[in-house]
Amino acid sequence: MSNIHTKTRQREHPIQLFILFFEFIKTWWFLLAMLFFNVVIKQTVSGVLVYGGSIVLIVLLLLKLVSYFFRYYEVAEDGVHQYEGIFVKEHKFMPYERIQSIHDQQWFFYQPFDVVQAKIEVAGSESTIVLNAVKTSDIDLIKNYRKKAVDSKKTSELNEVNKGSNESVIENVEKTVWEETLPFKNIIINALSSLKSYIGLFVLIGIINQLQSYIGEKYIDAQIERLFNYGVITIIVLILLAFLISVLIALVSDYIKYYNFTLHGYEGYFVIERGLFERHKTTVSYDKVQAVSIKKGIIAHFLGYASISVIQAGEVEGTDKYVMPLIKENEIEGFMSKVFPMMTFPEVQQGLALRTLHSFFLTRILWLYAPLLIGIYFISKPWAWFLLMLPLLFFIKYIIQRRYSGYKIAGRFLVFQVIGWFTTEKLYVNRNRIQAMYFKDSIWMEKNDFKHVRLAIKETTSYEVSLQYLKNIEAQKIYNWFSQK
Repeated sequence: MSNIHTKTRQREHPIQLFILFFEFIKTWWFLLAMLFFNVVIKQTVSGVLVYGGSIVLIVLLLLKLVSYFFRYYEVAEDGVHQYEGIFVKEHKFMPYERIQSIHDQQWFFYQPFDVVQAKIEVAGSESTIVLNAVKTSDIDLIKNYRKKAVDSKKTSELNEVNKGSNESVIENVEKTVWEETLPFKNIIINALSSLKSYIGLFVLIGIINQLQSYIGEKYIDAQIERLFNYGVITIIVLILLAFLISVLIALVSDYIKYYNFTLHGYEGYFVIERGLFERHKTTVSYDKVQAVSIKKGIIAHFLGYASISVIQAGEVEGTDKYVMPLIKENEIEGFMSKVFPMMTFPEVQQGLALRTLHSFFLTRILWLYAPLLIGIYFISKPWAWFLLMLPLLFFIKYIIQRRYSGYKIAGRFLVFQVIGWFTTEKLYVNRNRIQAMYFKDSIWMEKNDFKHVRLAIKETTSYEVSLQYLKNIEAQKIYNWFSQK
């Protein structure tokens, strides 16, 4: 086994030595900080402990750096090989036809050397080969070998898998069929419409609460009273300033994350590429697509925007799900037909919940919630007034659910529209991609003739979506559709 393909083994790029060094610092930073501050500056630890700890850290650092020289990889014609280990050697081998997905990313300091980090996952296994700093051309070669192996397997021409030289494989790189980009304007709108942009206000309140315990409530109260003396305009300006800082942080974060966000479409798959300091590349094969989700947040909904994500089987941790982080609603239809030509996207039939839903919830509030609220009122009046708002919020949510939630069946495809507290989701799924379907009701629901329907879609674990308070006749239609072979 150790003599297989020894001629073409190669080490990762030497920049990996710097990565290993920083990983060492990241792992042992606490001990290093203690040695520096408590020993070098304060001299509070005995010399034996200092020298002993230093020797241990130096040995660990040397072992980590030396491991680089005992780590090899090989892009062979039969698959990807990885060899590593100083005292205990390990050889990993992944045939191209068994590779589930390849996720590569490129830090900004990798770009001058044209190297990337790649995670290669095998189908039907949790095993992953991680190539930390390898040539971009080698990853392209792996992808082309994999495509050739998969295509050959589909056409039952297994004898022709991986014939020819590496150069011939590279020459067969497919041309881009289509391309989509994320406009910078959408990044700004995404930052403004995201709920994380409003965290600054809560952070400010949290800081004030923390300061009270350290400085004293009297001092804080005096400063707040002094602030109020400046007038309402000053308070509004400070609140707006906190909001603007929060929005700016969200905008910078989104800009770094979605910089040069591009979709490259090919025959049978597409590639998601994004990132400023770290370039991420995620390959999405149509064979692995389980479902497509369109989500709209509260603010994005009023602005006429939505996000589109894809659910894949056996995703590698850290892979991108967003096919388009933010897109105008009137552009979704054209975008979906271009990116997912093999799917059907029917319009949702809304308002399928029973008209008796209002009376059902009013009955529950009257018989279940009212006695609880009365009991809490005698214990704590402020909490009772606060809890009095909850039934109203729930009732408003259920009214919206009754009006806008729904589904539609179109051949082999099903769409669910689910109304949440802060988001609305449309999920499009092929029948054979649904792992399981659950129907749930209670004594009261059975009496009022409706059910909850929940779908489980295969992902790394399981992606679930639930459509609540559906008419029994509609739930039966979904069951009949799902039970077809």
